[in-house]
Amino acid sequence: MLDFYRISDDEGFPEYPNEEKFIGQLSLKDLQSIESVVKYAEKLNIRLHYFEDFRIKHEHTIKISEFAESRVKASNKEKEACQRLIDILKKAISCRSGVVAFCD
Repeated sequence: MLDFYRISDDEGFPEYPNEEKFIGQLSLKDLQSIESVVKYAEKLNIRLHYFEDFRIKHEHTIKISEFAESRVKASNKEKEACQRLIDILKKAISCRSGVVAFCD
């Protein structure tokens, strides 16, 4: 699973996840099914990659969440996985944080 944690933009990339900041997870199947969101993130120079740890700053967390919301309305194929991603990102946004993801 790809585990997501909220992180402040001014924090460095952590060596290990802080379990107290855990906000959700996506499966490989989820990430594969939201290809349009992955491609959108790449335009922002963000690689949403299942087998690599990555970070998304707060500003981009908002943009990716908004794009994913548009995909929920447009595509049944992506709907469930997009909604899981939106739920994760909204938790970070509500704390004015970005996210860091670790593959376990």
